[in-house]
Amino acid sequence: QVTRHPLVKRFAALSAFVARQLINLYDVDSARIVIIRNAVDLPPMDDTQRVERRAAARRRLGIDEQTTVFLFAAFNPRLKGARTIERAMRRLRGEPIVTLMAGPAGGASSGAMRWLGPVGDMDELRAAADAVVMPTHYDPSSRVVIEAVRRGLAVIGSAFDGSTELLGDGAIVLADPADDAALAEAMRQLTDPAERRRRVEIAAQATANGAFTMARHTAELETLLLAVASEA
Repeated sequence: QVTRHPLVKRFAALSAFVARQLINLYDVDSARIVIIRNAVDLPPMDDTQRVERRAAARRRLGIDEQTTVFLFAAFNPRLKGARTIERAMRRLRGEPIVTLMAGPAGGASSGAMRWLGPVGDMDELRAAADAVVMPTHYDPSSRVVIEAVRRGLAVIGSAFDGSTELLGDGAIVLADPADDAALAEAMRQLTDPAERRRRVEIAAQATANGAFTMARHTAELETLLLAVASEA
């Protein structure tokens, strides 16, 4: 096993969620695990640019400002909870909610649930969106969620995703990613702009130390590599 190979000195885990799996499933000593959180860098965008890009993106998509827009993005939609979203959207039929689905089409598009296929400019969709929805069945640490936090979007995530563990009440976290009733209720909660702002502010405070930045990620990885090299 790789975990027992004498040349393997340390494990870099993208989240505490992954660290627990290493301990519980592979019997790795916790002292050998360092958590180096997943991270992203996005182009800077000021408030004026946000407003302009939001208006332009919504015009292109034919979505008015009164509609709450959720964004889902995945290379493997089934794993990341697309079917739960489909069922939740059926519960929300007739309500002013649209979900944009980026990635390989995993179902039929409707007026309220739009499969967009592969998307080159995710920032355009983030500009149009009010929140990201990611009821994944497994993700060590979702970049889609991290990008949402970095762009100031509200988040609905899953207890099976390491990216939400720092956010506290800054995200709505589903205990069961297959629970479409709970997802529909979470989406209803985030139709309230005040509730979205509250959660976004909490998430921003929770990550104000640069937890999801590449600068922090690379510095911590370099520290780990130098420490392992010094033990050789």
